[in-house]
Amino acid sequence: MRYAIQWIRSLLFSIQMYIMMPLMALVYLPFAFFTYKAVFAYIKAYANYCRWTLRWIAGVKTEVRGEIPTDECLIAAKHQSFLDVILIVSVATNPRFIIKRELHMMPIFHFFGSRMGN
Repeated sequence: MRYAIQWIRSLLFSIQMYIMMPLMALVYLPFAFFTYKAVFAYIKAYANYCRWTLRWIAGVKTEVRGEIPTDECLIAAKHQSFLDVILIVSVATNPRFIIKRELHMMPIFHFFGSRMGN
């Protein structure tokens, strides 16, 4: 029974995460045409929202260990899931990413990614 509840909570988190991505993008879209800061504000808001709902809906706690770099640095993380990027964005000050070509075929990723210089 416990695993069924966990599965349902995970499913609810995933559904709302993918629903909120385009909805939040629509709110920030007009501003994204003008400044990089608006693009980053959308990405940061979405990442913080996902981190909060991950805890609230799915019951997953996140933890940051060590100091978060404030200067330019390279984070070479072993990619485990879609949430890796979201969690890094939620704690980083000004992240840049190298993304694979296939993500440029997705409209939201392509638009905001190209505005960030990825």
